Amino acid sequence: MVRRLAAFFIQQVFSGKRVLYICGMRRSGNHAFVDWLTNAIEARKVTYKIEKEFYPFRISDSGDTVFLNEVNMISGKEYLKILMKRFRRIRACKTVIISAEDVAPNYNNFRIPNPVYSIYVERSLLNLIASRLHNLKRYAADGIGWSRQNVDLIFFNRIKSWRDPSGFQVWKYDEWLKSPSYRKEFLKSLDLEHDLVPGLSTDGGGSSITEKTKTPVPKEAMTRYNQVEFPKWIVEQLLSDGIRELLSPTELEFLNQKTASETDGST
Repeated sequence: MVRRLAAFFIQQVFSGKRVLYICGMRRSGNHAFVDWLTNAIEARKVTYKIEKEFYPFRISDSGDTVFLNEVNMISGKEYLKILMKRFRRIRACKTVIISAEDVAPNYNNFRIPNPVYSIYVERSLLNLIASRLHNLKRYAADGIGWSRQNVDLIFFNRIKSWRDPSGFQVWKYDEWLKSPSYRKEFLKSLDLEHDLVPGLSTDGGGSSITEKTKTPVPKEAMTRYNQVEFPKWIVEQLLSDGIRELLSPTELEFLNQKTASETDGST
């Protein structure tokens, strides 16, 4: 009963708004996508105002777009509190973007109203894992653990769940980096047209390799897997049934060469 009432309240809060639900694995380019999407929606370079008191609520400097970041990481009670405290700002905006990270396609929570568009952010698997591994090592050096970016069996099972993204449009980060025509066609599918590529997002610590110091060029971002060492058990998982099918031919060749060189070195 309480859950149904909460869902009804949320539907009322967002009624009449263009709602976009964005999800992807961490380090897939989720925030790059949200920033680019917001620029296209408002047809200009947009800056979000972040309110630490009411994380994950953000609002564009025009007030036309509200972004609720990683709503799966806060309690339902806290989420409802944010919506009530920022009710007037949400009702005054035109577009609401809601994101969730590291969730499965069937994540069906009352936090997510009926969206106009549901979009899955996809990055090449080796680059995604390389980015997470680098971040884990960087934080571990400071004595900090970051389980949200683990590359474990839970992670691989979640990746498998996205083999069938039915009901979602798929936005490919790697294609977006290198192809203006891809960006144009994707925007067209959302009835948008302004391709305004944002600068480096500071969310999540920025780039895993360059951090917040500089925006990585496309070639760098697309070859992250050449810059980290993959543990043996992760390579075995990547080459297992259900996962290897998600690798590109280039990634598969890279892993096969790595495996062959390690085998030769041990004989």
